[in-house]
Amino acid sequence: AVTMVLKKYPEITESQVHQIIQFLTLLERLSIGKPPEGYGSQDIFPWRFNRPISYLRRPLVNYKDEKGDDYLYYGYRHLVSYLDHLFYLIYNGKLPERKSQKMRDYMGAILGEKGTPFRNEAKNWFRKNSKLEVIEHEIPIYKLSGNEKDREFGDIDLLVIDTVNKVFYPIECKHKSGARNILEMKREMDDFFGRDGKTKDAKLLKHEKRDAWIKNNLPLMKSFVNDPESYRVRS
Repeated sequence: AVTMVLKKYPEITESQVHQIIQFLTLLERLSIGKPPEGYGSQDIFPWRFNRPISYLRRPLVNYKDEKGDDYLYYGYRHLVSYLDHLFYLIYNGKLPERKSQKMRDYMGAILGEKGTPFRNEAKNWFRKNSKLEVIEHEIPIYKLSGNEKDREFGDIDLLVIDTVNKVFYPIECKHKSGARNILEMKREMDDFFGRDGKTKDAKLLKHEKRDAWIKNNLPLMKSFVNDPESYRVRS
């Protein structure tokens, strides 16, 4: 297998080929309930999604025959499933192994832009289906106040304004994918409601704090309307 790869892709070194094969080969373990060396129980629990040593993440099976010769077995359709899954993890910022700085930077960029398409879709919906004024850009709270400490309040994802009835509508746009198992469902609940000691970072609590900040600082919304104090806030 190594010789075939080197002939077809001369720009790849033999060491890199061995690393790739090692990365793609299923690990052997002494029993179904005992993780391989270097891994923990969480890496073999079947109810955990995105385990680095699962069959979906390692599509090659290494077999040594009676003569001591090594063979790599794989299923073609499973390889296609593996590639689809790998691309999904990369382009959705879900790839857990980020050892290289280049991959960490790329994942950071992916996550930073993850919510943009949905936000744009929401923005365009209001433009098409209402007569409300739609602010083009996201609005960081700290830029409204001019105080770096207010970064903790985050951004107004989408601000829509009813200038007739005088209402600010700060709208949350969150890009979320569906949970795949019960553990991911629990984590989503923790993420939104701040359970298990994560109250400070709870998404709903941040939204409530941002809503209260806007209501208490209406004069700072004067860059959007002439008389912000006369407006109501409906988050």
